[in-house]
Amino acid sequence: MAIFRVRHADATGRSATTFRSAPSAETLLRDLSAEGLSALSVNGVSESGTRTCGVVTARRRCALHTVQEFTDGIGTLLNAGLTVPDALAMAAMVFPSAPGRRGGARRLIRDISIQVQSGRSFADSLEHLPVEFPSMYRGLVRIGEQLGTLTDVLGRLSTYLAGLASMRSRISGALAYPLLVLSTAFIGIAALAWIAVPHMRELLLASGSVLPAEVDRIIAGAKSFVRLQLGIPFCLAAAAATMKMIAGRNQGFAMKLHTCLLKLPLAGRVQLARELANVAYALDLLTESGAPLPWSIRQAATVAENLRVKAALHSVADQIARGVSPSVAFAAHRLSGHSRRSLFPELFCRWIAIGESIGHSQTAFGQLYILYRAELDRYVARLSTLAEPTLIILVGIALIAVIVGFITPLFSLFGSLIV
Repeated sequence: MAIFRVRHADATGRSATTFRSAPSAETLLRDLSAEGLSALSVNGVSESGTRTCGVVTARRRCALHTVQEFTDGIGTLLNAGLTVPDALAMAAMVFPSAPGRRGGARRLIRDISIQVQSGRSFADSLEHLPVEFPSMYRGLVRIGEQLGTLTDVLGRLSTYLAGLASMRSRISGALAYPLLVLSTAFIGIAALAWIAVPHMRELLLASGSVLPAEVDRIIAGAKSFVRLQLGIPFCLAAAAATMKMIAGRNQGFAMKLHTCLLKLPLAGRVQLARELANVAYALDLLTESGAPLPWSIRQAATVAENLRVKAALHSVADQIARGVSPSVAFAAHRLSGHSRRSLFPELFCRWIAIGESIGHSQTAFGQLYILYRAELDRYVARLSTLAEPTLIILVGIALIAVIVGFITPLFSLFGSLIV
C-alpha cells in the first residue's frame, strides 16, 4: 500500500490537497473518479521521509540570529509568489555581503543556492550545509515542502525563532548580574592569592620577621581553592565534549545518553516538554492536510532532537500501522526498559484518546501544542526568576568561605607580625 499526495477539485471547482493510501496511482484515480473528484496532481510520498534515528555527523550550529534573518527574508519573498530559486536569487542581492555576523545570512543563502542549483530540494539543501540547522527547523521545512505549505511553515518558524530568541534573552539577562559578581569575586581572590599576599610575605621576610608555617598553608589553600574553581567548569566542559564525541560515533551510547537526559529531575522535564511541543506542532500541520497518522508520526519524528523520543515515535507509527490504537501505542512506551515511568505523559495520551473518540486527531494535536508550549514557558519563567537569587546566594557562600577560611586568619597573622 503506497501513500500519495493528491491535489483534486470537486464539481464546484474548489481544490484541495490531501493524502491517500492506495495500491497504485491508477487505483487511486479510479477511487477519486468514483467520489466525483477530478485529480489535478498525484505524487507518491516516501514512507521514511528523511533520516531516521541514526546519529548525525557533528557540524557547527548555525547562529540563531542568522537563521531568523534568513527565515524572515526567504519567507517574505515566497509569500510574494516567488519560487524557491527566485527567492534565493533575490535575497542574495538584498542581504549585505560583509564579514562576520552581518554577512551570515548572505553566506547561508549562497550555500543553499548552490545546493538547489545542483538539483536538491530546499529541505535536502539544509542537510548538506557546513552548518547545522535545528532538527525542529529541518523537519518542519521538509514537511512544508511535502504538503505544499512551505510559505506558511516559514512564517510559523519565524514566530517560533523570535520566541526562542526572547527566551534566551530573558535567561541571559537573569544570569548576567550574578555571573558578573561571581567573576569579580573570583578575580579578586586570585589576585590576593597570587599577587597581594605573596608580595606582603616577601616584604615581611625582607624586614627580618619570622613567618609561621601556617601562613604558607593558608596561601597554598587559597591557591588550591582558585584552581578548584577553574577545574570544575573545565572538567564539566571536557566531560560534555567527550560524551558528545562518543555519542557521535556510537549510536547505542547516544541512545543511553539521551534517555538519561530525560531522567534528570528538572532539565529532563523541560527537554521532554520542548520535544512534545515540537512533535505536536508537526502533527497538527500534517493531520490538517489529511495525511495518514502512521506516516504523519514518522515525519513528526524528524523534528525531535532526543533520540529516545525519535525512536519511540517510529515504533508508535509501526504499531498503529499494524492496527494498534494510537492512545495505546503511545502509552505503552516506557522511558527505559527497566523503568515504570511512561515516556509519553498521561496528559499526552489522554488527549490522543480524545482525538480518537471524536475522530479528529488534529484538534488533539493542536491542543497538545498549546499545553506543552505553555508548560515550557512556565519552566523558563521559573528558571529566570530563580536563577539570579540562586547564583547570588552561591556567590555569598563562596565569599564567606574565603573570608573565614583565608582572608581573616591570614591578615590576622600578618597584623600580629607587624605589631
